[in-house]
Amino acid sequence: MGGAHRLGKPVVVGILLAAAMALGACDDPKPAAGGGSGADADAAAPIVPGPPIQAREASPTHEPAKEDVRIIGGGKLTGPTEAPEGELIRLPAEHAAEEANRREAARLPKAPTSFARPLAIDAATLRSGGTVIELAGVRAHPATHRCEIGGASWPCGNFARAALQRLIRARSIACDGEFTGEARFRGQCRLGGTDLAAWLVAQGWAAAATDDLKPLEAEARKAGRGIWRSTPPPQ
Repeated sequence: MGGAHRLGKPVVVGILLAAAMALGACDDPKPAAGGGSGADADAAAPIVPGPPIQAREASPTHEPAKEDVRIIGGGKLTGPTEAPEGELIRLPAEHAAEEANRREAARLPKAPTSFARPLAIDAATLRSGGTVIELAGVRAHPATHRCEIGGASWPCGNFARAALQRLIRARSIACDGEFTGEARFRGQCRLGGTDLAAWLVAQGWAAAATDDLKPLEAEARKAGRGIWRSTPPPQ
């Protein structure tokens, strides 16, 4: 009995300690490691306040820039001033275009007109195809004209025509002038660097019609060339 009593006291103490531990576990239960839901963990975690949120200042409203506008005439719009009657002439569109073309053509240098294989009608007139060309600056006898020298006559008009044709032969000439009518042209013509009018007057086959050719005519008369000869040529 006495041995049993001595051994029973520690056992009682151990039982009491075990009972106290059991009661403490019931009062403060702890979740098992790795167990429990995320919601329970979030509920148990303390709430820490964050930094205060600063309010943004409202940006100022941009107003459109004001333009520097000058008001003239009290802000009233007036129509164009009417020209006095008779001073303003409005041309139709086609007439205005023609006038502009004419002015432009007058401003630009004109290209010479070329005539191929001209035939001499007389010493002052040529024909190229269907166009008659009158040489400016000269006067010539018709091809049928005959000159009288000391009671004798000779076909000076035909001689002059033939001389011009021998000069030109079948070559082309370039002329500066204008058409004076349908298929009729008048101007100064050249064969290469030779002015036809100046050549005719210098050779005595035509008379000068302009002052610039008068000196050539005087020289031809003095030398007795062409129609100015003192004796008829051999025929």
